[in-house]
Amino acid sequence: MTKLSEVGDLVKCHLWSRYGERRVLFAIGEAERAKEETEGVPLGQLDHDCHERQLHHLEELATGAEKELSAWRDWAPVAAIEDVERRLHRLMSSKNKLRRDRDAEIGKARKATEEEDRAHRTTAERERQRAEEEERARRAQLILAQQAEIEARAELVKAQRKALEKTQTTEGAGAQGGDAATRAIPKVMLKPTSLPTFSGSMREYYRWRKAWESLQGQGNPSGSPEVKKFQLLESVEETIVKDLRLASHNTAKDVFRVLENRFGNKNAITILIVAELQKISPVKEHNSGR
Repeated sequence: MTKLSEVGDLVKCHLWSRYGERRVLFAIGEAERAKEETEGVPLGQLDHDCHERQLHHLEELATGAEKELSAWRDWAPVAAIEDVERRLHRLMSSKNKLRRDRDAEIGKARKATEEEDRAHRTTAERERQRAEEEERARRAQLILAQQAEIEARAELVKAQRKALEKTQTTEGAGAQGGDAATRAIPKVMLKPTSLPTFSGSMREYYRWRKAWESLQGQGNPSGSPEVKKFQLLESVEETIVKDLRLASHNTAKDVFRVLENRFGNKNAITILIVAELQKISPVKEHNSGR
């Protein structure tokens, strides 16, 4: 039995030194090189998916090295096994550390992304609140303009009554004076609803503006800029007001400037008129002999 035992030990030693040692050391060496490559580049400079693939490759090599050692453990000398196990233990420790570092970096990146998302949401919320405040301010401005218009109407009514009382109590007033008073009353009683409305026709823009300014000046003799802007917005179709954001301007002059830029191009208006004239069929001459 002793002889057979010695022969068995010699065979194991031969097989280990000839085959097993090479396979085990090769597997561990490949895993160690993969570990060094993974450690060589900081995680923050790598794409997370790329780093995950590299780390997964290292884990596969380390698992393969463990399997090789397990397969040849009974064939190797005790001293050789202890040395290989120490190397494998250091390799597994380094691999686990890399995994922990990666998980920590991913958590850090996720936290940064969440903070950035919160910052974006906060900015969007501030923009929304600012837009709501501007809308409230615009509505308040319109309300003030309406109130100013009501006050102006009340003043006009008072002035009309005084003018009528003065006319009735004044004796010997000439016909010319009576006519002048009569002509002044319609101007005082003009309502904003009688102002012409602009529908967006380039051909009608200057004609509408001239008529509007004439009638508006009669209905608003006080010259209130708030009332003028409000009446102008009411005299333009709602779709045009929204599309050109006319309500965001401060004065009627600014509103007219925007309207003229959009509808008051005289060259374009001339082209439209010429095109319409060209569509008119010429008048045919009748034969006088028939």
